[in-house]
Amino acid sequence: MYVLLCMAFACLASFGDCLQLYIIEPGFGSNLNGMKEGFQIIPMPNFDTLVRETSEEVGLRYALRILTEEIPQLDRYETILIAGSRGSNILLESISNNIWIGPCIFVSPILNGGTNFGEDNYDDMIRILVNKGIDFLISTGTTTDEQLLIHEPVTEALVSNNISLLYLQQLNGDHDWVYETDNFLKVINMFYHAYPEYIQREEEEVDL
Repeated sequence: MYVLLCMAFACLASFGDCLQLYIIEPGFGSNLNGMKEGFQIIPMPNFDTLVRETSEEVGLRYALRILTEEIPQLDRYETILIAGSRGSNILLESISNNIWIGPCIFVSPILNGGTNFGEDNYDDMIRILVNKGIDFLISTGTTTDEQLLIHEPVTEALVSNNISLLYLQQLNGDHDWVYETDNFLKVINMFYHAYPEYIQREEEEVDL
């Protein structure tokens, strides 16, 4: 575990040498701009305005257009796509529509519904991820709201789909817990711990 932690932090410290981290801006991406190294944000500057002035559906279509343009430039074998809070709705919709088919991390996901999943329907979420063969990690906070509204429903969905709870992790805090830089780094390490083959692949490439 300690070795994985050190290697994960080393990957973040040398962005570009290991898996690249791309964060979908809506949800929490814009609040992580102070942490410059280790990731890139996929900006969606008009998303909040569209949702506020029109509807969530219009904002979602706008976000998917941006991802459709951005994702072909990403190597799904070298990239982790990350989304938090309501930005998770965008990421799951992109997976559902085969726009993104690589590894991903959902941070305290809030689902507003999409083409193949309903609002707050975490069973649909797990079903889509499993059916698409996605390597995923879901992380949540530990407050009462996080526990009741996200962690427990996700736990039930994983169990009902016979998926290991290794892919669901918690960190102390409320819905904004990921804004702490250390917590964000811990989430990345949790992904590497759940999927050590990504670290092993980096070691093999270095050996070559």
